[in-house]
Amino acid sequence: MNGVKTVLIGIYTVRTAMQQIYHGGSINHQARHHMQPTDIYTALDDILNQQQRPLEDVLDHHFSPHYRQRTNGHWDDRQAFVQHARKLREVVASARIEVLDELRDGQHYADRHRVHVTNRNGSRVVQEVYLFAEFDVEGRFVRIEETTLMLEGMESDRDMGSMK
Repeated sequence: MNGVKTVLIGIYTVRTAMQQIYHGGSINHQARHHMQPTDIYTALDDILNQQQRPLEDVLDHHFSPHYRQRTNGHWDDRQAFVQHARKLREVVASARIEVLDELRDGQHYADRHRVHVTNRNGSRVVQEVYLFAEFDVEGRFVRIEETTLMLEGMESDRDMGSMK
């Protein structure tokens, strides 16, 4: 998947830009086959690039009914997040998600990723995101706290991570 490697070290899972899966120092080919929580790459790809899928189904798959998100210091509940995801689908034509670093520790998750967006109006935006999250017992995000850094785009694109 997307040229990223998963490394299982004790109870930690770390993804890097290599291709093998390790567990306790040895390759573990089954590590990706048992049920794992969602990840930001899959969640964002489903929201932004799989727009033929009903948004409610996508959000129910990746995000808990009790989901809340803090972006650049502002908290939103699930209802506000649904509005945000709906607005993103209106604005975004396509996106390339690039996971640069990823770490899992039980129910906790952290990553650094870039989202390369082409908007429906033809403009391009690149956001780098620093994210900390927690999963519910079903492996869905129950909380995300993130900070965004716009690397490319117009000033009006700066709030892409929280637009509604």
